[in-house]
Amino acid sequence: MKKAVITGLAICLALFLCCCALDEAPELEPAPEPIQEHVLTDISGTEFENEILYWFNKGVIGGYPDGTFLPDRPITRAEAAKLISSVSGFTLQSALGIADVSPESWCYDAVAASTVHGIMKIYADGTFRPDRTITRQEAMVIICRASGLSSDSPEPALENITDAEDIKSWARESVAALLERSMISPDADGRIRPLEEMSRGEFAAILARIDKTLEWAPPSAVFDPSYVSWVSDANPGAAVKPQAVAGEYWLFLPSSADRRSLSLSISDNLLGAEFTFSGNKGSASSMLFDVTELADPEDSGEYVITVTVSEGSSSVSLDYRLIFSEKVSAVFLTSAEPETAGRSFVELGKENAVTGSMTMLSSDGSVIYSGGLSQIRLRGNSTTYYPKKSYQIKLEKKADLLEMSQRSKTWTLLAQYADATLIRDKLCKDFAADLGIYGNPDAGWVDLYYDGAYRGTYELSEKVKVDPNVLYIPDLEKEYERVNENYEETGAPVDSVNKYGTELHFTDGVIDPPDITSGFLLEENHYKGDEVCWFKTTRGRAVNVKSPEKVSEAAMIYISELYQELEDAAYAQDSAGRYTGVNPVTGKDYSEYVDVDSLARMYLIYYFSNNQDAYVQSTFYFLYAGKLYAGPMWDSDQSFGIGWSEPTLPSDELRFDHIVGGLVNVPSFREAVKSIYDTEFRSLALTYANERLWEYADLISGTERLNHVVWPKYFTVSGVKSVFPEGSVYADTVSYASDWMIERISYMDAKLADW
Repeated sequence: MKKAVITGLAICLALFLCCCALDEAPELEPAPEPIQEHVLTDISGTEFENEILYWFNKGVIGGYPDGTFLPDRPITRAEAAKLISSVSGFTLQSALGIADVSPESWCYDAVAASTVHGIMKIYADGTFRPDRTITRQEAMVIICRASGLSSDSPEPALENITDAEDIKSWARESVAALLERSMISPDADGRIRPLEEMSRGEFAAILARIDKTLEWAPPSAVFDPSYVSWVSDANPGAAVKPQAVAGEYWLFLPSSADRRSLSLSISDNLLGAEFTFSGNKGSASSMLFDVTELADPEDSGEYVITVTVSEGSSSVSLDYRLIFSEKVSAVFLTSAEPETAGRSFVELGKENAVTGSMTMLSSDGSVIYSGGLSQIRLRGNSTTYYPKKSYQIKLEKKADLLEMSQRSKTWTLLAQYADATLIRDKLCKDFAADLGIYGNPDAGWVDLYYDGAYRGTYELSEKVKVDPNVLYIPDLEKEYERVNENYEETGAPVDSVNKYGTELHFTDGVIDPPDITSGFLLEENHYKGDEVCWFKTTRGRAVNVKSPEKVSEAAMIYISELYQELEDAAYAQDSAGRYTGVNPVTGKDYSEYVDVDSLARMYLIYYFSNNQDAYVQSTFYFLYAGKLYAGPMWDSDQSFGIGWSEPTLPSDELRFDHIVGGLVNVPSFREAVKSIYDTEFRSLALTYANERLWEYADLISGTERLNHVVWPKYFTVSGVKSVFPEGSVYADTVSYASDWMIERISYMDAKLADW
């Protein structure tokens, strides 16, 4: 019986989704190339002697130089491909690139023919892994692909198999097909043993049984959805493959992909096939075509294009939804070991840092960065529980990724999953910079692709750090490195207390530089620090020392006691219960500990946005010339109506757990806040609510369309609940934020009127 058909679309899609690159197995040394011998010395009396001799006498297989066949040895992928090719006569008409099988290899032709015809798969990283052994169920799938055998109803054939539950979903049809035709049989215990390795002898035996009943013919190339892709002309590291979303295949294309002159790539696995691209308006047979001439855009701006692959009289078609981003750059992350240390591994926890590479393209397709990554890891705290994750990356060399003349090595990719507008965090950073808060990180939006999968719209941002390009204050960490040999390996963490009896954590054996009055970067962090060095205040608040990473006990005492004296001044009251702002022990006014102007400006931003992290976590201060300064701004996705469990209202008060909670009652601090609000803040806030917010929305409206195909269309504002009914559009989410901001300004007008 001769079978030469394109593999059924349903089967090939199932194989694509069920991961045909199967479970890993230990690699073995490749067997020598089999050669023909007159006598096989180790098959006499073995289970598969007759079938092995069947092939031997046909001249299809031979032994090794020592006369052995090694029938019990597990068969490798290369050996399986070679035997399949020899038995069936499959050939390859053109060269095929395989990362780990060179054209000079003894198995190259067989491997190439097997992969082109869809009998065996090339892994996602471009390798074939020729020395990997295969399990019995993997072997049965390969054999059925080569022979065209299939089962219309596999479960009845498997109902008496005692270990049927071990047979993977992608292998059940093949196992059943071979059972139905008595090509394989269960053992005495009714087992198929699908997870065990298949031997060379048994593989040859099954092929012999099939050869006696079927006429071999190469199956047409399998049309795997991933065979259609987009690759940047500027850099092959920027590539996009189809993604299954709700049962449909999407190509999420970056801004640099030109819909009027789109060039798609077709895998070499479909050599010799003919292709047609068609839509509701027309069709094209060239790999370069104008999408707008083939189809009209649908609801989300996507174009439905049908790709038809034809070989001879057979053809198969598949619909793709092509959607194009606009106006933003694209970042392509590739793990060094995607199979074992890819995105899923990274997302298990922040300790799972891996290496990789990155390509970044501007919206016009020029290469902004192409090089290695010394780190890819998860970032965030509570946001790590959201399905759309945030990441931190470290480049091998500094680069100006935002093209704003700011070169840096460490960058963050912020998911903004809870923010339907995708704008709030960057808006607050820019607002803070315009209001005069010092050291704010630059940020911009990008489309993120990670190990070939589109992950959505992300905010690419520098980190808060002491750096000439970001927070330009004395770099105290470099001073510590200068006076401490092997600073990175210095000392162990030690616990202690300061004179106020509160705990502090420092590093043993660290020598302080001469001046420790400038250069510390501090972060409020709930009730427990999560850095090497941190301290608590008498009100129970924890403060991290973000930079330098390791400091001495003397330095921690200096910082923690200064901070404590500020806190005590903020909450100091006279005998009548009036807040004085004067530390009752030192006699110093709070303004001697902190820069009042920066603190008042940061307070106004936090109050305006009702940032749910304000004075709880991600609230930064830096020490300069013995005085604390508020800033930089960081982590504002939970703002302008977004709460942890419920949306916040424009009339909701900001939580005050620390420092400012006392200072808002001090007359001089109120005066500073009121003056800034009246002269600068209010007009700037209205500009952001009425203009800047909408400018940002227009900028990212093209990438937002892609993001909300992958992530919930039912826009979330709290990470838990939504205020938007089904059917809402992006403009509704922006209007919500704008209206909230305007109402908040009215609320602040009334609140500050009495200050």
